[in-house]
Amino acid sequence: MKVHILDDWSDPLRTLPSFDLLDGHDVTVWTGHETNIAALAARLFPGEAMVLIRERSRITAEPLDRLPNLRLISQLGAHAHVDVDACTKHGVGVFEHARGNAVSCRR
Repeated sequence: MKVHILDDWSDPLRTLPSFDLLDGHDVTVWTGHETNIAALAARLFPGEAMVLIRERSRITAEPLDRLPNLRLISQLGAHAHVDVDACTKHGVGVFEHARGNAVSCRR
């Protein structure tokens, strides 16, 4: 699975023991933030999963339209920066680890 981890500024995630759980997957950790929607979508294509560790990247219908392979967004906190309705329409599941909730489910 192609997994993108966004906005890991100081790049500590790779040092966590749990990062080993991603062994066998094609993982890209992005330390720089991208605000341009077209550039963000190009960066994330053809990803299947996205991990948001900060509430910086706005995920709306516009980037989702350009990410047909995306199936899951996993994040640490609340989903104020993620358009859950757009995710649902695109068949993208959204999971919030802080609450243990699936707030959008694939059809």
